[in-house]
Amino acid sequence: MRSLFGFQDTLEVVTNGVQELQANATPEQRNSYRDLKKKDSKAMYATQAACYEGEEKVKNMKLQALRSQYEVLEMDKNESIAEYVSKVQGLVHTMKNCGEIITDRMIIEKVMRTLIPNYDHIIAAIQESGSFPTMQLEDLVGSLEAHELVINKRKNAQEIVQAMQVETFKKNGGNKGKNHDKSKNFSQKHNKFDGKSESFKKGGGTSNSKKK
Repeated sequence: MRSLFGFQDTLEVVTNGVQELQANATPEQRNSYRDLKKKDSKAMYATQAACYEGEEKVKNMKLQALRSQYEVLEMDKNESIAEYVSKVQGLVHTMKNCGEIITDRMIIEKVMRTLIPNYDHIIAAIQESGSFPTMQLEDLVGSLEAHELVINKRKNAQEIVQAMQVETFKKNGGNKGKNHDKSKNFSQKHNKFDGKSESFKKGGGTSNSKKK
């Protein structure tokens, strides 16, 4: 910055400022005062130009980063339609503040091509409809949220069924264990009975037969 002012012969003016002209100033002093005021104006212009150039560089660098972020942005499986669209709109707003031009049609197309697979068939239906060329973002969001409700209802129903199946499995598993224990006890008793029968046969029958 100092080299810029030095090149334009304005560094002294910037450093020391322009002193106010006295009422009894001579013509030479008045001419010198006018020259200093011109240099002061040049210094102000140079400062503004340098600041603007610096701001533009920062803005362009920020915009490049935002463009990359916008390019890879996709809906997460745990996000709702409202959350994802809000994220896209927030990023677009920031990009517009940096000078980017993004139309509503571009936002609609961005949302439609970056949803999770659950919405593939509804997107295909929207694209084939006659209203798609004039569709507004609010209309798209409304259609997607209606489909989202259906998906969530089915998901909740599946979770309830799965929970019931798990509970039933646990109950059946407990009964199987009890039945197994009962069968084991019965088998043991049966083996004892067989052992007694065998001993009875070897002994030649009852005690009455021994007496005979």
